[in-house]
Amino acid sequence: MLKVLLTRDIKLAVRSGSGVWLSLMFFLLVTCLLAFAIGPQDDLMRSAALPFLWVGVFLSALLSLDRMFSYDFEDGTLARIVTSPIPIEAVVLVKVLVHWAGTGVPLAIAAPFLGTLFGVPMETGINAGISLLVGTVAASAIGSFGAAISVVQRRGNLLLAAMVLPLFVPTLVFGTRAMSPYSTGDEAASTAILMLVAISLAALAMMPLVSARVLLAHIRN
Repeated sequence: MLKVLLTRDIKLAVRSGSGVWLSLMFFLLVTCLLAFAIGPQDDLMRSAALPFLWVGVFLSALLSLDRMFSYDFEDGTLARIVTSPIPIEAVVLVKVLVHWAGTGVPLAIAAPFLGTLFGVPMETGINAGISLLVGTVAASAIGSFGAAISVVQRRGNLLLAAMVLPLFVPTLVFGTRAMSPYSTGDEAASTAILMLVAISLAALAMMPLVSARVLLAHIRN
């Protein structure tokens, strides 16, 4: 049954591919605007590139978070799942993984190419993309909490952003530190990478449980 749900969500994500393209286009626009704002200051652009890429990825991921549960909540699918043998926590986990595969992975792949706008070498950009691939797991997992809270709210995007963005800060801090061009090979960078992995694993383990409880409260009310 869980496999059927996973297949269904993947098909829905593929059919509504506009969300992926919207996130990528937003990421491109944010990156270009920041590059134009800094201007032809090569040293400043290179030093600010990775933080800008992380911020751009997180803002782009927000665009599709509101759809994580809204469709299933509106058509009654989530209410039916509550009475089925499938744990709702597993359903949330599936949706987190599908969201990450549909937004986090494409954004992480695009990051090295967009990093060249800031004069970042491709090798450094690839390392940044790998760190983003890990960090976006935490973004999708944490985002499920905001999506669950805002699923019944009008103008839920504003509430979602207010709830989720502060929770992204630890991932942002350790992610930029891990892939800083000035700390490659540094012991502090290695520690930051391990912390980034730990944050993503902890978010993937804990946030589906919290989000499931929020969804249950909405369904029962």
